[in-house]
Amino acid sequence: MITRKDLEIAVKELERAEPTYQNCQKLADLYVILDHLGEPVSYYEDKKKSAFLKAIAGKNVDRVLSLMDELMEATQVLSPKLYENVLVRINEL
Repeated sequence: MITRKDLEIAVKELERAEPTYQNCQKLADLYVILDHLGEPVSYYEDKKKSAFLKAIAGKNVDRVLSLMDELMEATQVLSPKLYENVLVRINEL
């Protein structure tokens, strides 16, 4: 039987591996499996967590992104320069 720890080790290895299509597909599959195990998964274990990362840990990614989209729409109105800077940084990822 594969344990959660085995899956997390495989994820870390693939995150460091060359980003080939095959590796990305395997990584996506592992993320889905970990997500459906029902326990929060930390993809940021090696980094100091901000309040934001702590708040979204284990949450549904689609719902978090929907909320972030609302925030970005408000940011576009309130601070167009900040909005553009965030989009530039996202496009550079």
